[in-house]
Amino acid sequence: MKTLRFYYVALAILSGTLILFGLTGSSIPSASACLKPSLAKIWVNSDVKEKDLIRLKIDYNCGEKPIKSYDPLSASLWIVRGFMKCGRAECLWGRAKGTMYNSNEMHVTFSSFSVVRDLKIFIESGLLRVEVQNNFRDTRRKPTKQSFYLHPEL
Repeated sequence: MKTLRFYYVALAILSGTLILFGLTGSSIPSASACLKPSLAKIWVNSDVKEKDLIRLKIDYNCGEKPIKSYDPLSASLWIVRGFMKCGRAECLWGRAKGTMYNSNEMHVTFSSFSVVRDLKIFIESGLLRVEVQNNFRDTRRKPTKQSFYLHPEL
């Protein structure tokens, strides 16, 4: 009987402490918004020819999107989509993980059935300089290099 009374007293003290602690709100930090870097936006090439890079969409994932087990790319910090000019339309290179090497250089690799595109992206005074190395899977085709300047989409 004495232990049962002690149990109820301890439970009352514990629940009162939890209620008071919860009312002050000092234990739970408030959620802070994610500050996206200036690189995280849509970049476009205004001087486009056939088979040139026309657009890059760079997303910065700071935890606001859920990680999906069927999509390993969803856990990446930087996700890049690349588009090239195909006739009158745009062709998607795909989605790829971007890796920052210092504060102004990112590397991205787009891989398809016919070509592996290695991109080096440099931030230069408000523009992106993108160097594209195309390595074709058909060994008879020689690798090609291209360089583009992209500006933020308006």
